[in-house]
This record gives sequence, structure tokens and C-alpha cells, in this order.
Amino acid sequence: MEKFPVLINCSCVDATRKLSLPAFFRMVEDFDTVDAEKLGIGKKVTMDQGRLWVFTRVYFEFYKYPTYLEEAEFRTYSAPKNLFVFPRHDELRSKEGELLIKGSSYWALLDEKTRRAIFKTELETPDFRDGSELPAPKKVAAKECKLVREHIVCYSDVDLNRHLNNTRYIEMIVDCLGDEFLSQNEVATLLINYDSEIRPGEKVSLFMSEDRTYIKGEVDGRECFQVEMSFRPSRG
Repeated sequence: MEKFPVLINCSCVDATRKLSLPAFFRMVEDFDTVDAEKLGIGKKVTMDQGRLWVFTRVYFEFYKYPTYLEEAEFRTYSAPKNLFVFPRHDELRSKEGELLIKGSSYWALLDEKTRRAIFKTELETPDFRDGSELPAPKKVAAKECKLVREHIVCYSDVDLNRHLNNTRYIEMIVDCLGDEFLSQNEVATLLINYDSEIRPGEKVSLFMSEDRTYIKGEVDGRECFQVEMSFRPSRG
């Protein structure tokens, strides 16, 4: 297990002065990538060989959001490869060790040229599980929803894999939820399925259920991601 100290600075919080969902997902992406390098499954054996790491499914439970200038610790560790996906587990704990956020994710490799998933790879990941892990992220169940927003993918949305960065998905999700709702409610659980990559210049149509617990994104009718959430009243 790798551990990283975290300071919840001004770029990490939203108007509630608590850790924002996009900032947390940036932590996940950055620290998981650092750990992959330490495990020997980083840039030299992936990107340099035309293979790209991507999220496929992610599930997190949010017990308590750290606040502005609070110190915390991010923890991440791998589990053995499951067919063609690589499970990973993440935690955010307070400086005193209190569990704040816990989650599990599936990563996969994408062929940089064909943009297709790689189903056979020699790469392996060690097993650091201790039995306390959350279940593997499941498939999101679709719900009735309606169009609420549209977004054209621009330069600042795109990452080093030349597609919409996973954090930008989360930013679109919270924008759908809106300031008024998020000032009174906070996300308790979040499950996201990344079904199809979104490329520069594409228009993303965002659909949301009436109760806000389900959001999906489509490009020209092609389903690209689905999200399932639960909420609780905001805590002070």
C-alpha cells in the first residue's frame, strides 16, 4: 500500500469549503498513476508502447468530506488482474486515521492506435488486499431521464490520452446537479461506468433522472458513460 500526504488547499474545495468531487478524482488519477510506476506497470511498458491506462468502472463511498486546509492521507493499492481489468482500491483518511472516503475501481488498457480495449496482456499486478475492500464496481442500472445540458469537448477537457479526462466527466456531473442542490446535499455514494471514450470536438448530451440519482452522457446517440449516486443532507 502506498500512502501520500494531502493538504486540502484552495484548489481542492468548492463553495462549501469542503473537498470537491472533481478534486478528489484528480487525486485518484494522480496517486494511482504514481503507484503504477512503482509497480513497474507505468509509462515505459504502457504509453511508450502504445498502450493507455483508462478507467472502466469506479465506485466510491463518501463518509465525511475533509475541509479547507485540513491535512489528510491518500492510500492506494492493487489487486490481481481479473481477466483484462486491473482492480485497485483507494482510501482517504484524516490525519488522525479516520476513514473519510473509500472506493474500488477497474482499470484497463486501450490500444492507442485502434482505440480498442486490449484483452490480452503480459502485465500483472500484486495482491495487497486485506479483506476490508468494497465490492467491485458493478454495472449501472439505467433510469428514465431527460436532457439537461450539452457540452462540446474543448482543448482544456482533453488529457494526455487525447480524450475527455475522467475528472471532466465528474465536473459535468456536478454541473448537472447544480449549485443550489449541492449547497444543501452531498454525494454519499457514486458509481460510474465509462462505456466509450469521448474525443475532442464531440458534443456530449447529458441526461438526468428527476431525482438526480442517475446521469448519463451520450455522443450522437452513443452511450459514453452512466452514473448512479445517492445523497444525504450536507453536514457542517
